[in-house]
Amino acid sequence: MPALDKKKRRSQYVKARLGQLLGWQETFDAALDINALISKDFDILKINRAGYENLGKKPEELLGKKCYQVVHGLDSPIQGCPCTMTLKTKSAGQGEIRDHGRNYIVTASPILDEKNEIVAFAHTIKDITDRVQAEAALKDAYDKMEMKVEARTADLMTANTQLRREVKERRQAEKALRKTERGLHKQKSELAQKNIALREIIAQIGLEKQRLKEEIRVNIETLVFPILERMKKDQDSTEYVRLLRHHLEYLASSYGIKISEGSQKLTPKEMEICGMVKAALTNKDIATLLNVSSQTVEWHRKRIRQKLGLANRGINLSAYLRDL
Repeated sequence: MPALDKKKRRSQYVKARLGQLLGWQETFDAALDINALISKDFDILKINRAGYENLGKKPEELLGKKCYQVVHGLDSPIQGCPCTMTLKTKSAGQGEIRDHGRNYIVTASPILDEKNEIVAFAHTIKDITDRVQAEAALKDAYDKMEMKVEARTADLMTANTQLRREVKERRQAEKALRKTERGLHKQKSELAQKNIALREIIAQIGLEKQRLKEEIRVNIETLVFPILERMKKDQDSTEYVRLLRHHLEYLASSYGIKISEGSQKLTPKEMEICGMVKAALTNKDIATLLNVSSQTVEWHRKRIRQKLGLANRGINLSAYLRDL
């Protein structure tokens, strides 16, 4: 008789405990994720609206059925089933599965009796397919951007090699000029033409670099950042989104944009002089290249310092520009 009473009390406890959980229908139905109560024998005891609507069945068609049969069409639990793990550990289990082309995070939390024995599971299935697809799209966009940057970098390195070769040739020509006076006027004219060509090449390379950085920035803003904004809605990805955005913004930084961010933008002429000052050219060198007086160059330098907030400050303009 005591054994029967003990068994009866245990049965009553289990029914009462499950009765409390089974009464949470409104809470279950309000959830967007699939929530269900599963017995330790894998029978469906309760399932919310999201669950039976996703399965395309009525609640009465699911209750009492094995979860692995109605969900996966199998005769036993799938490999990695969190309920199976929870049966062994008596602690919450979680796993990620792919089923019918969709990705899910599946969790199982144990429901214990007064003797710490499992009587059922609180089972949750969260569809993360959109997040997985967004992460894949982000990686693809980032890989393509890296390939484009590498290709453009190779082009710039080729141009730089050509530029070095021409500079070397110019120096050799200057040495030859010092050894002979014959044809001095003609050779000086040729050197002048080479100087003009070199300045044009340098200017073109500078414009190409600026255009490339602007293109990368626009690509990031139009292709990558919208994906990141959608991923921000997923709390699990917030930190990952913040770090990745930080690195992408650093990659897209631009010297030309930085020096024109002040309250007064630099004129094209001032931008050109900034490039020469950054290259450590003297006022005399700049005046010669621009065909203006040294006083005009000095006036422009003062205007540039004012616009960059360096007036009356003991900061070297050339060093400041190189640090940008």
